[in-house]
Amino acid sequence: MSLRTRLVLTTVGLVALALILVSGATFGALQDWATDRAEAAPEAWGTSAAFGQDAADRELISRLAGVLGITSAIVLAGLTVLAAWLVRRGLRPLERMADAAAGIGAGELERRIDAAPPSTEVGRLGHAFNTMAADLEVAFKQREESEERLRRFVADASHELRTPVATIRGYAELFRRGAHARPEDLDRAMTRIESEAARMGLLVEELLQLTRLDRGRPRERVPVDLAELAADAVADTLAVAPGRPISAVGSGPVPVTGDPASLRQLVGNLLANVLDHTPDGTPATVRVARDGGYALIEVADEGPGLEPEQAERVFERFYRAHRRPAGRMGGGSGLGLSIVAAVASAHGGTATVTSTPGAGATFLIRIPQADASPVRIPQDDASTVRIPQDPPISR
Repeated sequence: MSLRTRLVLTTVGLVALALILVSGATFGALQDWATDRAEAAPEAWGTSAAFGQDAADRELISRLAGVLGITSAIVLAGLTVLAAWLVRRGLRPLERMADAAAGIGAGELERRIDAAPPSTEVGRLGHAFNTMAADLEVAFKQREESEERLRRFVADASHELRTPVATIRGYAELFRRGAHARPEDLDRAMTRIESEAARMGLLVEELLQLTRLDRGRPRERVPVDLAELAADAVADTLAVAPGRPISAVGSGPVPVTGDPASLRQLVGNLLANVLDHTPDGTPATVRVARDGGYALIEVADEGPGLEPEQAERVFERFYRAHRRPAGRMGGGSGLGLSIVAAVASAHGGTATVTSTPGAGATFLIRIPQADASPVRIPQDDASTVRIPQDPPISR
């Protein structure tokens, strides 16, 4: 039996019980009244008059009983119809919830109901249902996005590994076909095999590092001076590219607590990104400072910059915003800036980029400090953080 039927029967039963009680009390009062009149009639009117009065009383009671019975039946029928309509109206939101739940189960995650005012129990239930449905939609979208990222990640990783594997297989086949008898071919084959193996090993190592960083915490947590670390990274970059006008600017020690190796790679990857995606001779500056309990690392260059859609995706894994400048050999794995973002996140910080096409790009890393004594950093605009300049570090 449905809930609607049970509610209607319960309402009708209670009304019928009330009518029975009222009718019983009415008939009891009439019977008492008729009995009292019958006992008093012989003395006052005589026997024949009392007999006629008694018959009239019985007729009155009989008619009253008929009227009361018919009226009660009509009232009971009307109340039954009214109760059924009220119960149906009251349960209609529950039916809509059931239909919406069935639709959500069938994949229509955007389904919602028009909830009643929250002042009623059904209204509160409806609002809770809509909130739950919205949370489910968000959770399923996040799951789908995560699965899509995983599929794209696996596909990109497979694509990146396929090239060095194919190269190694090709040169191994060349060696098998007689390159070992030709010293110049043998030397070239071994060099290419070694180069591609190193590239493949670097890619696998970067993937493993991203996996470790995705766990959310750095491997080691010790005091690190970001100013010193940035100066060392600039010096290492100048040793590799001595013709680059790259400088480091700071305002004293900037301590944080974290993994020195990961933080050093963070700055190194940002500088490697400058080397890979800007023409030779492009100026770049590494600035380090404190601001409101955070350590800031800013790497700004004057290269070609990024389009808005490129800036939105630049930290995605395997994403490449630009071709390498003309004449530049080799190519990165597309994981360098992903590692930057992962290292910053593992240290409780963030990595962002602002850029104007043709006017360079500015990467900004914010990491919570070990020592949060603030140093005010004047800002010329929203896209570039300026730090009081010490004499720049140059080669």
